[in-house]
Amino acid sequence: MRGRTNFLLVLVLSLGFVTDGFPADDQATYRYQVFDFPGADQTLAYGMNDAGLVVGAIVKNGQHGFLKDGDKFTIIEPPDARASIAYGINNAGQIVGFFDSGTGYLGFTYDSEDNHYESFDISGASYIEAHGINARGQISGYFNDSRGWVHGFLKDRSGVTIIDVPNASFTYVYGINERGHVVGIAPSPKPGLINEGFIWDGKKFTFFNAPGSTSTNFYGINASGDIVGIVESSSGPSSFLKRKDQYIPIHVPSAMGTEARGINNAHEIVGDWGDGRTFHGFVASPMRD
Repeated sequence: MRGRTNFLLVLVLSLGFVTDGFPADDQATYRYQVFDFPGADQTLAYGMNDAGLVVGAIVKNGQHGFLKDGDKFTIIEPPDARASIAYGINNAGQIVGFFDSGTGYLGFTYDSEDNHYESFDISGASYIEAHGINARGQISGYFNDSRGWVHGFLKDRSGVTIIDVPNASFTYVYGINERGHVVGIAPSPKPGLINEGFIWDGKKFTFFNAPGSTSTNFYGINASGDIVGIVESSSGPSSFLKRKDQYIPIHVPSAMGTEARGINNAHEIVGDWGDGRTFHGFVASPMRD
């Protein structure tokens, strides 16, 4: 995909309503907890670790990343940032995201133990989003190059690996699990399809299309290989949990739209939902027998 990705556009697109394209048969298997950042106009949740710590973004006198720890909320934003979003968190409490520095859009990491922020760039990039971080400190995301092309990346201590789906016009990479497998989105070469979800295991790509969909978008993956995301079909866009070959609908009760963005190793799902007036965060937890 060509053309510079704009920070405001990213947030606005993430706020779009997701309607109900899936049947509601399996929705009762999850218990939904909804929440709002105090005083915020909008609350968006993107990632959650196994301890239940949630990261995301709010709209409140600008756009800012946040961390939710139980009922405690903390702004996560590099010093002097004009705006930020926190996308991912690992079990060590390390957070990744991106921010507007005033001169460019950079990725950042935040270590909650020593309250230390560190920004990072990628050679030739004009725009960077860091979306996921695993226990090994591997960071996944995507960037725009100087020509406007979008590439995925995996960053670790050895450097940066560029992730490009062969012959694709763009490659968006989002979540990463403990095995270093990443998920993302690429254009589909198949007639009648727009995008395909993919898993990259460090060597090869595996592509997926949800039954009856025109577009399948993967956003989060856990250690078991469960994936969350959004599909589009003739009945509209819908959020899902992919477990093996099964696509299970994820929908906050009474919501006009639900976006599933992340999943942890306890199979808890995090995202945001709309009520027709504004947007709120949610955590969906499996109901145990």
